[in-house]
Amino acid sequence: MLRTPFVTRLLSSAVVGRMPTAMAGLALVLLVREAGGSYAVAGLVAGTYSVALALTSPLLGRLVDRIGQTRVLVGCALAAAAAASVLGLGPADIAAGLAGASLSPGRMQVHRRPDGLTVVNDAYNANPASMAAALKTLAALGRDGGRTVAVLGEMAELGPTATVEHDRIGRLATRLGIDRLIGVGESGRVMVNAARMEGMWPEEAEAVADPDAALALLTPVLGPADVILVKASRVVALDRVADALLRPREAAEEAT
Repeated sequence: MLRTPFVTRLLSSAVVGRMPTAMAGLALVLLVREAGGSYAVAGLVAGTYSVALALTSPLLGRLVDRIGQTRVLVGCALAAAAAASVLGLGPADIAAGLAGASLSPGRMQVHRRPDGLTVVNDAYNANPASMAAALKTLAALGRDGGRTVAVLGEMAELGPTATVEHDRIGRLATRLGIDRLIGVGESGRVMVNAARMEGMWPEEAEAVADPDAALALLTPVLGPADVILVKASRVVALDRVADALLRPREAAEEAT
């Protein structure tokens, strides 16, 4: 297993990421010993610290992820406003321009089907930052009585960090409380495995081979109060899933 490239990269990242925690435990032992305590007392203190950290870290991680949920494109709008201001436009003109701006197809387009299902089509492109922002937006859009569903595929052209970045997205989906994750393709499988490691049940996080398989899995189970995010790099063609879901329900079922 250690000969598999992505396994060794994940293991190295995990070891480096946990070094500060190990050093803090060692520092506690030395401090207690320096204060006159025995090694037994020092070990008890360090053990208590480790148990508390193990219990609280997942909760703190989810809390941090949920606070100040990011709205996609806010940063872009602020950058555009700043540029317009430098060019001499006043606040009223800038506000009017932003109010009249339209999104390119496949970029955080929110549609509601006649039966109530909400589809967020962000399938034109994806990178780690935009994927995380889209997931946080999905969590914020969740409605009472409905589920939040993420259909995610490959974030292309990430190079040697690809596995680590897809792993992070899968874990983030769990921390944000996303109800269901469908991972498309091999990178989608990495996200699904990470989500399960973080706490999702197998029936909540599933990997499929392609967009058609994702559509076949989802169509029979989506409800009118559900919100579904569809996002990946363009090469995955997840726009087909978003387009099919937005057809009248009978047509979408015939397509599967």
